Amino acid sequence: MDFSTEILGNIGTLKLEGRFTYETSLEFKTQTKRLLDFPGLKKIHLDLARVAYLDSNALGMLLLLRELAQNKGVDVFLMSPSASVMSILDMVQFGKLFTIVGSPNSASDL
Repeated sequence: MDFSTEILGNIGTLKLEGRFTYETSLEFKTQTKRLLDFPGLKKIHLDLARVAYLDSNALGMLLLLRELAQNKGVDVFLMSPSASVMSILDMVQFGKLFTIVGSPNSASDL
């Protein structure tokens, strides 16, 4: 999996590409910690447009990020998930826990 980060103002974006699985969890933690430690950050956008698959460990990493971010007053948005990822997010009802923007099933954007 490839990761790239960008911070513009108070919004940090983490772009993920590939398969988000157990093997990538350490790097995901490193990248998200870097964002959470940035002073004044208010939002994290996880760009999932190029994620082909995520496993149960990846779902757990998203939940952990949500918890850590909430403790710091940071909102986490799941951005543009691919159709295959969106079907997994729908199955586990992550739409109740995260704001999902630009999903194949959504007409609204942030």
